[in-house]
Amino acid sequence: MIGKTVLVTGAAKRVGCSIARELHASGANIMVHFRSMADAAEALTAEFNSA
Repeated sequence: MIGKTVLVTGAAKRVGCSIARELHASGANIMVHFRSMADAAEALTAEFNSA
């Protein structure tokens, strides 16, 4: 997945978050989409950017 960009809907919590983490760990660039969990989405984005 290195160099691929993936949009994960519902990435702020639960299954979407797990999927986003797995894809990021495999080298993908992640676009985090959320509906109402802005704080969780921002925290996940910060985690990815610091890695």
